[in-house]
Amino acid sequence: AFRLLHEARLLELWMPELTAGEGVSQNRYHAHDVLEHSLRTLDAAPREKPMVRWAAVLHDIGKPGTRAGEGADATFYGHAEAGARLADALLARLRFGNEARTRVVHLVREHMFDYRPEWTDAALRRWLRRVGIESVADLFDLRIADVLANPRHPGLPAHLEEMRVRIEALLGAHPAVGVGDLAVDGHDVMRALGLAPGPEVRRVLEEMLEEIIERPERNEREWLLPWLADRGASRRSATREA
Repeated sequence: AFRLLHEARLLELWMPELTAGEGVSQNRYHAHDVLEHSLRTLDAAPREKPMVRWAAVLHDIGKPGTRAGEGADATFYGHAEAGARLADALLARLRFGNEARTRVVHLVREHMFDYRPEWTDAALRRWLRRVGIESVADLFDLRIADVLANPRHPGLPAHLEEMRVRIEALLGAHPAVGVGDLAVDGHDVMRALGLAPGPEVRRVLEEMLEEIIERPERNEREWLLPWLADRGASRRSATREA
């Protein structure tokens, strides 16, 4: 449908952010211009996953506005974030629901994840925390479609299978990758620190989560409650000195 709309010169009226990629060459690693690559990525995306397919066709719309350099050495630094902003506005204009728009924009923003075998388990847990466990399968599908759409790529994404195996192993251990996974909650924080409900409670939980991402074995109330007690004592001492 997208190709037919483009051939009829209607796509540029409906989605000018997408057709802006026509004639925008990429670099030595790509065989097609931005628009053609986007349409091929859409073709390669799973048909049973409409949100992944929308992310596939929109994943590089930030490239025309971030292109620097010429020919084989062109770069597109920041195109994922720029593309996320453009996709958000485009999908809002198309009257996508908030949940669907948020999902697609998130996939566009995170599609450039660059796993390396030297990542520590803590680094992988941080990535899971950032992208959300619920988005991992969709991001993998999007990355695979992105690669399959490029005939100059030698095969499936490097190290993707290793990353999948490591993620499955980590999730099998039920790690804390969000504040909701912590063995304590906001009520514990408020009691220990004498805080009212508000952003400070969330900030303390996020700080605690950073500690637990590094040392997951510490996600026990027997460790976290004394940690909060120490924070409370330090807070009261600072208040008296002030």
